[in-house]
Amino acid sequence: MSPSRTSSSPPYTAAELARQIGELLAPAVALQREHQARLAPYRNTAGEVLDAFRAEYDDTRLETALEASDVLDTLVERLHPLVQTAIDPTVPRAFTLALNGPGHDDGEAPHLFVVDATGLDDAHQRLTALPGYHAWVHAHSPLTTHDLDVARAVSGPGVPHTRPYDDLRHQQYPPPSAHREHRPTPPSPLPAPPATPPTGRTATR
Repeated sequence: MSPSRTSSSPPYTAAELARQIGELLAPAVALQREHQARLAPYRNTAGEVLDAFRAEYDDTRLETALEASDVLDTLVERLHPLVQTAIDPTVPRAFTLALNGPGHDDGEAPHLFVVDATGLDDAHQRLTALPGYHAWVHAHSPLTTHDLDVARAVSGPGVPHTRPYDDLRHQQYPPPSAHREHRPTPPSPLPAPPATPPTGRTATR
């Protein structure tokens, strides 16, 4: 494959930008609703926490807060570059890369992948480094020992609207836990010294 060098992509239209932001927000909205449903049994009709279930509510609230924090980290990572694409054309954005699979000679349409990239060259480099790409190649063309050919006429900026595709953008952003500093488990406390025998007593023989 020798795709042409592309240093930047045309900016998103307002409609495309809104659609992609909506796709990113959808999982967060769904998680918010799930969390509210999990907390609802511990509240009265006015939304106040029932005293009898305060401990259960606090435990559930902590669990949902940790889950929400992870989702928020990922959301920020995805939204920030997406918004930047409106002012900087060199920022990676959704790019569709079409690859000719093993059935290409029999008339099979190219398979579509979506990654965040600045152009065709960049998209191919980023895609071929992702585990999802290698898993697809192994499943559909296990005897292939080289990168699949790119269908340039079908590849380009944006996300397909009329054909199914594999969106591998999430694999480009490690989960929040991967960013967090690993903290070693603190050492176990030293055992307490043996109790000192009571004083003031004389041992008898």
